[in-house]
Amino acid sequence: MAGDARHRQRWGVAGPGNAPTGDDRVISTPDGAAPRVRRTATRLADGRELFSFDASEPYVSGGATRSMIDSRVPGAAPSSGSMRYDLLTGEWVALAEHRMDRTHLPAPDRCPLCPARLGREPGEVPAEDYEVVVFENRFPSFHGPPDGGATTIDGEGLWPARSAHGRCEVVCFTSDHDAAFADLDPGQVRTVVEAWADRTAELSALAGVEQVFVFENRSEEIGVTLHHPHGQVYAYPYVTPVNERRELGRLHLQVFSVLRAPGKIKHLAGSESGMGAWVNDTTPERIADRLRAVRL
Repeated sequence: MAGDARHRQRWGVAGPGNAPTGDDRVISTPDGAAPRVRRTATRLADGRELFSFDASEPYVSGGATRSMIDSRVPGAAPSSGSMRYDLLTGEWVALAEHRMDRTHLPAPDRCPLCPARLGREPGEVPAEDYEVVVFENRFPSFHGPPDGGATTIDGEGLWPARSAHGRCEVVCFTSDHDAAFADLDPGQVRTVVEAWADRTAELSALAGVEQVFVFENRSEEIGVTLHHPHGQVYAYPYVTPVNERRELGRLHLQVFSVLRAPGKIKHLAGSESGMGAWVNDTTPERIADRLRAVRL
């Protein structure tokens, strides 16, 4: 859950790409012991933040810093989606049409989560190797600071809407493309857990964030679009239905296409199945048009 409002941080403005943020620090040090995990922060070419978490020398002691220079041409900043309020369920639902263009099952030699290699297309991690890295999602369901509150669709009070502010991050568990979380040794798992704890605490302190959820989607059957072992962190602008106390029972029927696009199934991934927080890949209007076009 989010931290107390008195401890909320201000949202930072994305700086230039390839700029170290100066926010390098030890995030896990037992009393009287050597550092266990060090976090190094930088920015990608488009201004998104990236954090490297190291538990081995010479990085953990600060004796060396990983080189992370993003060679890509700076692209556009991540887009922000919107949310609609469902009066029947009393829940906010995110709409993220821009995610339709996200990377989908690339070949192993074009995986954007693998370390940088000479002769390979640059990916999201501009380092020759890493232990654990976390970076802002290029195709986030939630993005940016609050923008002033709710509006309506076409001036209709029954259709409240607001920006899908918040933050989505990707957590790469290991640089090994063919590994899985279950393959990690205890030390590697500890580094991942420290990264989870660090990001949960920091995102919980952002203004407008009400809940942070860490999860992993795995396998194509659940809709995974990248096979490299990774998870995600969602910072929601509301308390998700699973965590929200239900005081009233409701009986209702929802009709929705099982396809997010022709030939593409809409899977119940981590956010939907774990927290009951639905992220649609299209708008109700487009789905209604598809239903009207059906000929029985």
